[in-house]
Amino acid sequence: MKYIAAYVLAVLGGKKTPTGKDITQILKSVGIEVDNAMVDKVVASFKGRDIIDLIQEGRTKMAGVRLGGGAPAKTTTTTTEEIKTEDKEDEKVPSDKSDKSAPKSDSSGEGDIGFGLFD
Repeated sequence: MKYIAAYVLAVLGGKKTPTGKDITQILKSVGIEVDNAMVDKVVASFKGRDIIDLIQEGRTKMAGVRLGGGAPAKTTTTTTEEIKTEDKEDEKVPSDKSDKSAPKSDSSGEGDIGFGLFD
């Protein structure tokens, strides 16, 4: 697949019919080890063929392929009114106070016991 992707990148870069050297240069520029036999195979397979036609042909072949997966995800529809209701409920929730705002321990033993996270 990486050889085909490199071929398509070369076409997108302006090469009407990329050569093996073009594909090799693209692959090596991103650190991929190149198999010259695969490069030659891709160039020979695509020689004289328009890449747009090849992509469209591939899309029609892939149209009938089922790729599996599970059951379709359950979709829910949230109305604007439900969102407004949720926003109002969020506003009613009191904010948490940090340990620093709690009263410090005094000699009577009441209040904070001195185990604050940031003390």
